[in-house]
Amino acid sequence: MNKNDHQSWITTNTIIAEFNSLQEYVEYIANGIDDEVVKKILTNENSPVILATSNFINEKIRALSSVKTDETFPDVKRTKPRPSMEIIIKEISIFFNLHQSHITKPLRGEKNIPRLLSMYLSRKMGFFTYAEIGVVFNRTMYAVSTALKRFEEKLKYDSQLYIQLTTIEDKINGKL
Repeated sequence: MNKNDHQSWITTNTIIAEFNSLQEYVEYIANGIDDEVVKKILTNENSPVILATSNFINEKIRALSSVKTDETFPDVKRTKPRPSMEIIIKEISIFFNLHQSHITKPLRGEKNIPRLLSMYLSRKMGFFTYAEIGVVFNRTMYAVSTALKRFEEKLKYDSQLYIQLTTIEDKINGKL
């Protein structure tokens, strides 16, 4: 490739600005980039995100993969304060004037609303998994998932239930 074949969007200053010094850039090029990669970049042909040979990239990925991390994507979602299931169950028991143990018992019909609200808010506000909710409410994760889907449908047309839900949410948020 000759000098006139370069693309207008590639400028030396932009590339070198990504490094602390020109020497660091030269060392990076010497260790991790070859003519094949440069050609792909200059012709914008499947340009790699990382400017390096595939061997260099794979080596770095292996090094990163060997590092154990305690954080996962769900942990990122959980960075805001979130209530425990105990707090949610307590607030719902106060709202409905029920004993907390009554909420974790399986019931049918309208008597089951406090339980469903607890499960729903545990998922929505606490970011708990279906399996975690199932342990507390003595249900499989599949049963929890099905119950919450039905509950969400009921919320769409039952305005009184929606008002109860938002009132309880506000009380829980006030305690965080």
